Order: sequence, then structure tokens, then C-alpha cells
Amino acid sequence: MIHLQSRFHDAVYDPQAKDNELKSAELLEQYLVQDLPVDIVGKIKRWIVATQKHASTDELDLQFLLDIDLAILAASPERFAEYEEQIQQEYAWVDPDVYSIKRKEVLAHFYQAEPLYQTEYFQKNFEQRAKGSLKNLLYL
Repeated sequence: MIHLQSRFHDAVYDPQAKDNELKSAELLEQYLVQDLPVDIVGKIKRWIVATQKHASTDELDLQFLLDIDLAILAASPERFAEYEEQIQQEYAWVDPDVYSIKRKEVLAHFYQAEPLYQTEYFQKNFEQRAKGSLKNLLYL
């Protein structure tokens, strides 16, 4: 199930759309509804959609999936800078002033999350580095 979630979670990606996760989940259902039990397809769809909000959950598999989705925040400074450039390029269609404001809102949301990561493993190994990277971007 985790493999299928990771394969489909960004299957549909349009930076101008707000329903990429939902469309990705629907695509998964379209392809797999004949091959997997309905409850399994439903669970994987729910996991895909969960990457949109990163809400806290008690479901350990989903916690790891959400933490993996945010793992880039704890990347090396060089990789994190490259990632930020890639995000900026994806949203090149947005007015630069609006982009700056909205991007800082997203980054501040993650910076203020306590804890950022849901699993003990990610908290111990990546939380501090991720928070440092976020802080550096927010307070340039």
C-alpha cells in the first residue's frame, strides 16, 4: 500500500490547481479498483489526499508517509536551496510579491508546527535541521 501511495501521490500535478491530491487519488482508483479490495483502495486514496494538509494522525503508516513527504525540509543546505529554486520556478506564473508572501506563509506554517514531523524517528533525526532551514528562509 505504501508503494502505491508513493507512486500515485503526485501522479497529477499542476501548480495552478488546488486539487492535485484528489485527482491523483481518483486516478489511483481508476487504475486499481478492479484489482484491489475497495477498503484498500479507499485507504490509499485517503493517504494520498492527506499529503495536502499534513494533519496529525494516529495511523503510524500515514505518519511515516507524511514525514517522508516533508523530508526535503531537512535536506542539506545546498539541496534545500535547490528545492526552493525549483518551487519558485513551478510558481513562476504567480506575481513575485504574491509568491513571496504566500511561500512565507507555507514555510511559517511548517516552522510553527510542534512537532513538524509526526514520527519519533523523524523528530529525532530531522526535526532540528528542518526547523533550522525553515528559520533561515523565513528570517533572511
